[in-house]
Amino acid sequence: GAALYVNKATSVLEVTGVAFEGNKSTETSEGYGGGAFQARLNTTPVKFIGCKFTGNESACGGGAIALRENGRVYLEKTIFENNVSVTNGGAIYATSGHFTAKDCKFTGNSAASSGAVNVTMASTATVEGCTFTGNTSNDVTCIGILGTTKITIKDSTFTGNPSKGAWYGAVNLSNGDAVAKL
Repeated sequence: GAALYVNKATSVLEVTGVAFEGNKSTETSEGYGGGAFQARLNTTPVKFIGCKFTGNESACGGGAIALRENGRVYLEKTIFENNVSVTNGGAIYATSGHFTAKDCKFTGNSAASSGAVNVTMASTATVEGCTFTGNTSNDVTCIGILGTTKITIKDSTFTGNPSKGAWYGAVNLSNGDAVAKL
């Protein structure tokens, strides 16, 4: 993460009312990413409450946030706007990561794959009371779910998220043992 990196944390870190704007992670190697924030190997979730991630960029997953190797995050009333990933997850990329997003807004994020959120490789996610508007991608516009992943999407709204692909939609489940509860 270009602004904040958490590795092997066991204590609670709570970030409240902070704006992460214009951060950029340029590393293209697998294992990097998160234009503003990256977490890996933490046993307690980093909490972002009432924060704003705007105009962050990543060359390797998660325009705003990347979660890797058991990285954990809890998001509440947080805004993700105009974040960009060259690869996966315009706002959030979770590979073997875990997150909860409650009452969050995802607007105008973009990536080559999964315009707002990409959840893959034994990750778990809960998305509740969130809105997704104007997110774009070459395939899935909002949430791409891949592999042995478990995700719950509840009381959320998807509006005006255009896909450049021929058959993808706002939410896509593919390849493997992904489980989605809507």
